[in-house]
Amino acid sequence: MEQPALKGAIAELIAANWYMEQGLQVFRNLSPSGPVDLIVMDPVSGRTELVDVKSSPLVPRAGGVSVHHIVRPTTRQQEMNVQLLHVHEGRVLGYTEQVEQLNARLLCNREAVKPQGRKGVKHK
Repeated sequence: MEQPALKGAIAELIAANWYMEQGLQVFRNLSPSGPVDLIVMDPVSGRTELVDVKSSPLVPRAGGVSVHHIVRPTTRQQEMNVQLLHVHEGRVLGYTEQVEQLNARLLCNREAVKPQGRKGVKHK
């Protein structure tokens, strides 16, 4: 099992790579703590975004998976307009709002989806 600090550092690097693949410049917070992990800048417009990266565990649900616990920004992060970006196992899931929408769709659809049984186990 990965240590939380290592897991967080890996998630930040995955997020930084995701932004750079989109042509954006990324600056990392070198402090061990703080409300912001990354500052992302569009080199053309100069627009910046403050980002806090969250390693989000997924849990199995009928019809797919969903984020187990969606973290909310702190009061300080809200004042600074910090965006929370969720990362899971090497993949960027999206910003909090996008992840919430995905969870809502999965949870709404779970009644319509029959659970997949294990081999030899039948479901009614």
